[in-house]
Amino acid sequence: ECLRDEFPAVRQALGDRLFDGFAFGYLQACPSKSYTLSNLGARFAGYLRETRPERDAGTAAPDWADFLIDLARLERAYAEIVDGPGTEGETGLDSSHIFGIPAECWPDARLVPAPCLRLMNFQFPVHDYKSAVRRGESPDVPAPNETFLAIFRRDFVVRRSAVTEMAYRLRERLSAGDTLSAAIGAATGKTELPDDGLG
Repeated sequence: ECLRDEFPAVRQALGDRLFDGFAFGYLQACPSKSYTLSNLGARFAGYLRETRPERDAGTAAPDWADFLIDLARLERAYAEIVDGPGTEGETGLDSSHIFGIPAECWPDARLVPAPCLRLMNFQFPVHDYKSAVRRGESPDVPAPNETFLAIFRRDFVVRRSAVTEMAYRLRERLSAGDTLSAAIGAATGKTELPDDGLG
């Protein structure tokens, strides 16, 4: 029941009977070792990856198993973001802060990401599939399409935003602690910013 609640889109994709079979196998292989059931599904995507059928020889394209693994990763991220720390009650950067920083200071600036931010990429647009399931629809499995997401929580609601690969790489470097200049260089291949900053 806990796994059904945490992975409703995976359950939709598999059907109840097959999902319960996977869940039973998972619980035998990865029994709970925590005082809280919120950690129960932490290794589910990894279990699906480890037990997936072997690919056909010479086939490299993402398949049905990859879709299920991606979907489980997304749903687990949602659960972790709901239960983890957020920014509720805190003041982040707003326009007055941003416009108050001199342009020449921006290249050396470091931005601190919200603790609830997750940057994830997938082989399938699983966020669209999950949204359709949430609306009560029965969507078809989407075609493979590399997808980059920024997932976060605002006002206790988990939100996600599809971003370009460059925007994803930029956020990834900023989250790793790079200066803005270094992050832009890593994301775009440009090693220098204009003398007047970011303009």
